[in-house]
Amino acid sequence: MKSTKVTTQIMVLTFIALILFTPTLSIAQEGMSKNFYYADFTNPFIEGSYLEYLLGADIIRTWNYTVEDGSIESFNGSIYYEPNVRSEIHISLNVTTIHPNDDVDAIISYVAETTIGYEINAAFQIRFNPMTGNCIVQNGSLEGFEGTLTLLYDNLYPEEGATISSLDSLNVTIEDKPNTVGIEILDGFQATNIYNCSLFDTLDGSVYHRRYYDQDTAILLQSFGANGDRIFLGLANISYVSGLMRLVATNVDIGFPLPVPIDPNASIPILIGVGSVSLFAIFYIMFYRAQRKAPEKPKKGKSKWKKSR
Repeated sequence: MKSTKVTTQIMVLTFIALILFTPTLSIAQEGMSKNFYYADFTNPFIEGSYLEYLLGADIIRTWNYTVEDGSIESFNGSIYYEPNVRSEIHISLNVTTIHPNDDVDAIISYVAETTIGYEINAAFQIRFNPMTGNCIVQNGSLEGFEGTLTLLYDNLYPEEGATISSLDSLNVTIEDKPNTVGIEILDGFQATNIYNCSLFDTLDGSVYHRRYYDQDTAILLQSFGANGDRIFLGLANISYVSGLMRLVATNVDIGFPLPVPIDPNASIPILIGVGSVSLFAIFYIMFYRAQRKAPEKPKKGKSKWKKSR
């Protein structure tokens, strides 16, 4: 009888815990799968704004090209790689002028720190519109060419194959937008929209990388994989770089950081769900131990000693 009573009580506690946990788990899963709230962004730049990126490179594939009759023809690039050697390429964008139509004049500078043969220490002038991505190169061998520089991107539902970077007939396209996530950046966590992207290299064919754009300002915070951008890296004669590119410094306000590195829409339900299970476990252990320690009362009219004959 005692065993049956304890089993019944445990079943009741389990049922209560499931009632508490199941809805919160469902809400948490829904929150993790849906998009963050995203407000329409405005041009975050002012004169003097800057973005500094660090590109850690395991493999550097250069971009070889010629310019003929106003068009670009690409050829196989060189590859720079040594086992267990990671190169660093410092990229900075400095805003010099803001025009009334939101066009921005900026200087992109490149400095490579590497022992594998790739070298660059150069700066280029561009004019681009952060809201549309339209960009024109104003000096260097690509002077006069127009394309798309997507340092800002806020399209939550891009079509497959949408262009995210272009120069002449070359482009980088979006394969899909798999999810949203919080990442650690600039000593805090920021909510980002992430996009899987691809580009075509004349030697290696299609290569892929993932971009992380800030949800408050739409600024590119991070890129991982075979990183390529027809303007942002193309000006440095790079087809793609295998590695990680991260924003390491800026004076642009990228918004209030997240307290934890997960989807803020789902953090509260998850905590509630975990709390429900934790409380159930605590009460279950206390109840079970109490049942084991409780002394059994002797029944009336019976002695625990046998009568001697």
